[in-house]
Amino acid sequence: MGAPCQRTHVLLISGLSCSGKSTLARNLADHLSGEMIRMDDYYFETDQADFASTNFDDPAMIDFELLTRHVSELRSGVPVQSPRYDFVECRYTSFRLIEPTPILIVEGQYTGVNSGLLDLCDLSVYLDVSNEECLERRLQQRDCTEFGRTREDSNSRFVERVIPAFDIHRSALMRNSRLHLASDSQRSWMTSVLSALYS
Repeated sequence: MGAPCQRTHVLLISGLSCSGKSTLARNLADHLSGEMIRMDDYYFETDQADFASTNFDDPAMIDFELLTRHVSELRSGVPVQSPRYDFVECRYTSFRLIEPTPILIVEGQYTGVNSGLLDLCDLSVYLDVSNEECLERRLQQRDCTEFGRTREDSNSRFVERVIPAFDIHRSALMRNSRLHLASDSQRSWMTSVLSALYS
């Protein structure tokens, strides 16, 4: 283990499912030699038989207490064992040791509405990407690969569950975020975040 990290800056990235949160978080973590945590790894474990009926886009399904504790510990220089959630088995299947680093990026749909996370963060970012663009990405990149769903089922879930659940919190996410990034400026997202984080 190297020298302890004296100060960890916490960055929250929120936005609709498949708006580009994970990609931006990974790019920032690589560029800044930081770490990232996925909110999606902090779902409550549930019965696999309930998978089809479970709305994973409901923030009540997230163990924000555990997530906030891990962010707080990393911010204080304490390593954590972060879970890896398997959406097929609906449980944690492994854990990953995360060491404190100068920058910690926490990405997830609802990171920007949890008061505990907001109290810990240095910058909260909202990705303002259209419903239509997010749906297309979801069909191509996630539901039909990670979740094994058909395009028809994925489209139905997005329209009937994902968007209505997100719309409940959309205004609060936008209000609580200091930096809003529009879809048409994706090439400059990194530059905008770095400028806001260290300004």
